[in-house]
Amino acid sequence: MVTLKILRIELAKLNKTMATKAELKHAVADLKETMATKAELKHAVADLKETMATKIELKHAVADLKETMATKAELEHAVADLKETMATKQDQDKLMTLLDEVVTEVRASREERMLSGHQFLRIDDKVFDHEKRIRVLEKK
Repeated sequence: MVTLKILRIELAKLNKTMATKAELKHAVADLKETMATKAELKHAVADLKETMATKIELKHAVADLKETMATKAELEHAVADLKETMATKQDQDKLMTLLDEVVTEVRASREERMLSGHQFLRIDDKVFDHEKRIRVLEKK
């Protein structure tokens, strides 16, 4: 049987764990301050609707991107074309070797022309000298 003493002990335990009316009012007031009202929520939802894209708008954006962006296959094809037409390091090395050979040939040819020019001038001087001597001999 439950005695009055046990009931009082249990009531004391309940009083310790239960909130008072004042505490409940204070907690409700705090909740009211932190919770949004229906009007505030409606306003927030309206703002979201204005700033967020709809499914239709997103579908149009994706379609536009698909039109303007290259596909993976197109990019792979473009890369393959580039690989075909671009010179490799080996190609550049071959070209530089050929250019070196051509430059060497041009320099040698230039030197030969300079030497030939000097020889021509010497021969021209000798011919002029011979012409003078022939004129002197003819006058005699």
